[in-house]
Amino acid sequence: MGRNLKTSELLERFYAGQTSATEEQELTGRLDEASAGDKALFRGLSGMRIPDENVPVPEDLYQMIERTVDRELGRRSGRMRLIASISAIGVAAAIAAVAFLTPLHIEEPADTFDNPEEAYAAVVEALGLIGQNLGKGMSFAAGNIRDAVRNTTDNLEDVMRKVNDKQ
Repeated sequence: MGRNLKTSELLERFYAGQTSATEEQELTGRLDEASAGDKALFRGLSGMRIPDENVPVPEDLYQMIERTVDRELGRRSGRMRLIASISAIGVAAAIAAVAFLTPLHIEEPADTFDNPEEAYAAVVEALGLIGQNLGKGMSFAAGNIRDAVRNTTDNLEDVMRKVNDKQ
């Protein structure tokens, strides 16, 4: 089969792991036709070849792998249980510390204004500032929405143009 194949085809089959020992010997003899990169790669890969293709596989290999995986998962789950327990204890301790350190007596806020007219003027001023900042935020958001709509429209038009070009 080998002599009727080109060197490049043999190399391709070799890289795919589809060559026989005879084809690989033929390829070794024809390496002068290959590129320097192919020569180096072929020599490196063929040097890693296992001489005896009938490597014995233990019959209980599947069970051995399964036991190893189960053992490793068991170790990890044990560690995870330990970490979860320590975390739960830490959270409980933090909640207890916060509950212990938080004062039980909560004072009512005191009035800041003695004069109702001053309080009214302060509320009007605060609402005016809120209105100004809300207006700035709304105009900024409207600009962002316009940009998003424009970008989305442009993208959809590009996609539709590409779809129509392919048809």
